[in-house]
Amino acid sequence: MKQGLRHIRAFLTVAELKNFARAANRLCISPSTLTLQIQQLEDELHLKLFDRTRHSVKITPEGQQMIIPLKTVLLEYEHALELSQNISEHVLGTINIAVLPTIASSLLPHWIQEFKKEFPLVKIVVHDLNANEIHGAVKSAVADIGIGTIETVDPHLAFYRLFD
Repeated sequence: MKQGLRHIRAFLTVAELKNFARAANRLCISPSTLTLQIQQLEDELHLKLFDRTRHSVKITPEGQQMIIPLKTVLLEYEHALELSQNISEHVLGTINIAVLPTIASSLLPHWIQEFKKEFPLVKIVVHDLNANEIHGAVKSAVADIGIGTIETVDPHLAFYRLFD
């Protein structure tokens, strides 16, 4: 698509607000620039998107049919931007957690849910292990994190008390 995302955003904003002046204001562009963007998009799509008079704007049936596909394009692009940001910030990958089954079934789901809100692209793999196996899984790098009940002295691992 030659006209690009600005034109799609312009169309969707006018369709939502049903007013060129308010749409231009929301987009921080002049009404004449907005009109030009809509005309260019209409030319490229070979569709009339709006019936407009000096005092009103009404979306055409063809324009109505374009809302969902163009919203999808815009959302996919925004998703790609978010993904690229995560890639550039290295906020993706996999975390292996060795954990007691009781914690895995009670506390861990909430913790994972909260974590996923901020880091949705990070995959989390849960290993249900007994207390003795957790230490070994972390030490051998099978797990990145261990959550258990046994705190031992090991110069290669750090232990933190999460709760009593």
